[in-house]
Parts: sequence; C-alpha cells; structure tokens
Amino acid sequence: MANILITAPWLDENKTVSGVSTVVRTIMENNDSQHVYHHFRMGKSDGQKKNLTWFIEQFLLYPKLFLVLLNRRISILHLNTAFEKNALIRDYFAYIIAKKILKKTIFLHIHGGYYLMQPLQRDTFLYNVAKKMLHGSDLRFVLSPIEDNKINEDYDIRCTILPNAIPSPATIDRKNFESKLKLIYLGRLVRSKGIFVLLEALAELGPEIDNFEFNIYGAGADKEEFLEKIKDVKDLNYKYRGVIKGQDKLDVLKQSHIFLLPSLSSEGLPMALLEAMSYGCVVLVSDDASMTSVVKDSYNGFIFPRGDKKALINKLKEIFSHRNSLSEIGASASKTVYSNFNIRSYMTALNEWVDKALAPNTLK
Repeated sequence: MANILITAPWLDENKTVSGVSTVVRTIMENNDSQHVYHHFRMGKSDGQKKNLTWFIEQFLLYPKLFLVLLNRRISILHLNTAFEKNALIRDYFAYIIAKKILKKTIFLHIHGGYYLMQPLQRDTFLYNVAKKMLHGSDLRFVLSPIEDNKINEDYDIRCTILPNAIPSPATIDRKNFESKLKLIYLGRLVRSKGIFVLLEALAELGPEIDNFEFNIYGAGADKEEFLEKIKDVKDLNYKYRGVIKGQDKLDVLKQSHIFLLPSLSSEGLPMALLEAMSYGCVVLVSDDASMTSVVKDSYNGFIFPRGDKKALINKLKEIFSHRNSLSEIGASASKTVYSNFNIRSYMTALNEWVDKALAPNTLK
C-alpha cells in the first residue's frame, strides 16, 4: 500500500472552477485500490486577491508540505502542474522539497498551460525550472501524444500518455436536435478560454441567433467583464447561471445540445469536454493542444482554428443548417468517450504505475 499526496487547488467547486481539481476529485472518488490518496491544496480560489492573507498562505505552504510528507508517511508526491509561469515556480519548490530533500518518488502530471505548446526560450530561468522537474521526476504524465512529442522536442525527454477520463453515464438518451437548440459554455470565465472571441462571433451571427438559447456556467477572473459585454450582443437569448456541480451539472449536459469551448491557449484535455461528449452533446472547440486528439471534425464534433472569429461563425452556421446530422455526431461523441476515456481503464493504468513505483528500480 502507498500513501500518495496529490496536489490541486480547492476540490470544492464553489471555491474553484478548475480542471485539475476535477481530475483529482475524480481520481479520489474512483480509487478502489489499496493505495490511499491525500489531497494537498496548492493554488488559489477563484477571486482570491493577492493580499496579506494570500502571502501568508504562500509562506506557510512549503513548511506545511514538508511536515505532511513526513508525518503521513507519503511514498509518492503526485504533483499536478501547468506550464504557466506562476505554477512552474510554485511547483518547482514543492519538487525540491519532496525529491531533493526528502527523496520521495515524484509523479509529475502536466495539465496544459501556455508554455506547453508555446516553447520557453532555452537557457532562461523558467525553461531550466521546467527541464529540471521533467528530468528529475520519476514519471511524467501528459494528456496526449501531441503533448508528449512537444515536450520531447523542447526538453529531450519522453512522457507517459495518460489522457483524462470520466465515469460513463448509466444511460444516454438521444437528443432532439430539431427543437430550439440549447448552447452551453461550462468552465472558467477567463480570456484564455476564448470567451470574448465567442462574443464577437455571436454578435456577427445574423439571423441564426434566433436558433438557440445560450446558457453560461462558471466563474473566473474575467467574469464581470464578460457579463457586461454580453449585454451588447443584440437579440441574444442568454442566461448566466453561476457555478454548477455534481448531478446538477450532469442533468444540464443531458438537456444541452451544443457545447462550446473556443480556447485560445493553455488547454490540457478538459474534463468538461469529455463530460459533454459522453452525454451526446455536439462539441464545437478550437484546435488548441490535446482537444484535437479527441475531437475529429464533423465526426464526433466540430473544430475551428483558435482565435479565428470568421471560422467560428461559419461552424456555428454549419451546425444550425445541418441539424439532421447532429444526432449521429452526438452519438459518435458518446462512443468516443466510452471507448477511450473511461475512468476504470484510467484507474487501472494509474494503479499499475503506482505499483511499479513501489518496486525498486522499475521506473528507471
């Protein structure tokens, strides 16, 4: 048996809308092995300001990590990170404590980030931080072959491909795409998600804007600006519904038709995307990073070049004008997730890697 310390922001969705938190929560809820996962919080809540309280928390983070690694007899630190400046620096010090000082096994689990697909300049401080963590960790998880090839190109090291996964729905009802369509955005309300490009596209959509209602779920740093600007989109039937979680989220996905994720950068493999596909939603996503390893255009969803407003408008019009094909595309989306992104297979693979890590020299 292994005690595994796994890092993530808050697991409470009322505090943080985070894909990493969803991944960790899914792992902990579906772990039926003898290994025990302990959550260690790293990362701020939505809307938390960098005030005195925040600085005190950061100051105490590493002594707390040191004590938890010792007192709970942790064998493995499962370090979830993103290739973003602040995340890399924060997690590098955690890596130093766990690996260099306490000699713990490190699973480095990479979840997107701007600098994953946009390479850092070599021989800079941040590049060296990323390289040291990659080469010093015992195992490196990425979400797709796209990411593995990119990291090998930039850092000369291979990773283990472990795509995100979700529990399969018990039943899936075919959606009626002939009625008024329900479009949904479900995720963080931040600029990197392409939410303002989406607003520009909706504003120029023309008469097709009467074909749907648009429901928005989530929170984030740019929420207020987004909600102010969406008011200017003429004739748009929309509603902001706040943060949603658990069974309520799944019920909403059952009732929705089109899932939108027009990300500009920093994506990994969004859990919300997999959840939407599993319930037969037709997904419309940008070609950012690992999403293209899941979504195949016009087969199980639709893809457009990230940041391309005109292409996004054209894809929306294509969806609205070819409703007779949407049911089959939604069914293909559901089959894709069931066959390739099932949580049972994911946990089996993860537990096998934990077992190998406990045996001497098997990860060398």
